[in-house]
Amino acid sequence: TISSLSIGNYNATITDYFGCICHTSNYEISSPPPIDMMGYTTEDRCHHSLGSITTTVSGGVEPYTFEWENLDFTSPNLTQLEAGIYTCTITDANGCIQLFQDTIYDKTIIAFIDSISPSSCGKNNGWISIHCENGVGPIQYNWFEITDFMENRAFNIAPGVYTVIVSDNLCSDTLQFVIEESGYPTACFETFPSNSFEINSTIQFLNCSDGDVNWVWNFGDYSISYVENPSHEYQFGGTYTIELIVNNEFGCLDSISKTIEIKEFDIFIPNSFTPNGDNLNDIFLPIFKSEDLENYHFEIFNRWGELIFYSNEIKHGWDGKFKGELVPFNSTYTYIIRYKNSDGKSIQKTGSIHVIQ
Repeated sequence: TISSLSIGNYNATITDYFGCICHTSNYEISSPPPIDMMGYTTEDRCHHSLGSITTTVSGGVEPYTFEWENLDFTSPNLTQLEAGIYTCTITDANGCIQLFQDTIYDKTIIAFIDSISPSSCGKNNGWISIHCENGVGPIQYNWFEITDFMENRAFNIAPGVYTVIVSDNLCSDTLQFVIEESGYPTACFETFPSNSFEINSTIQFLNCSDGDVNWVWNFGDYSISYVENPSHEYQFGGTYTIELIVNNEFGCLDSISKTIEIKEFDIFIPNSFTPNGDNLNDIFLPIFKSEDLENYHFEIFNRWGELIFYSNEIKHGWDGKFKGELVPFNSTYTYIIRYKNSDGKSIQKTGSIHVIQ
């Protein structure tokens, strides 16, 4: 008898005392296939220990023994299992060992918020939509303190804390949610400059509203703008009421109005004159609406920055001459006019004057 042989083919020969071969045999030593264990699981439900594992074992040499980790079971099949990972050691008659592992999942209904909107503009118009996972069979929704709902959606909800219970044929889940209250936007704007507005001067309107996403400006002269920070020019003097209407993302509105006064021109300055001696437009002279001025200075410079005319008298204009000689026609000069108006405000006007024939 020979033992402890490896897998393979072996030849055995019997020889007698005289060296004669009496018998020859061939033997094959083989091994059974390795142990293989396959499992089929059912899920636990709602933490009620409803899971199970059913196994099928092949290979090795029967009989098998089963040892489940942390469980006092020797059966290949398990029932009444909670969710978790289960490990089994299988040993066959030859002492060969194989590990098996499988997982039991808990399929419990879970509810969560799909989308939600606050109550806005002082109305009870909040809404919510919820979504469920792992539900089996028809799902029921039990909304507390809410009257307007359709299955997984609820409407016309006032600000507050609410509860909904979702359930299938075995499990349930409780979801608590909050409907916030959306505030109103606050309309606000400033102007630049902040005072002393004149005809055809650009006024910049600066929006300082809070919580706004859209704007409607009414400038009081039949002009409207929808940009956030518009600018505007008034063509006529007078008193105008500017209204800004803003709304937030929920459509809530707020408005603010301010009144401004557009002054007529304090001064009119021609851009050309014809000093040709025909007594028509021969003098370049700014015209003031009011002669109630102080610190009046009127200066004209040529292209090299040389002062060619100066006056501090309101009614004294330039006749187009420099050092007694008429300047060339079709030439351009720069003027600077400085004065303090009746409001005590210092004003400076600069520009170009064209001498034409």
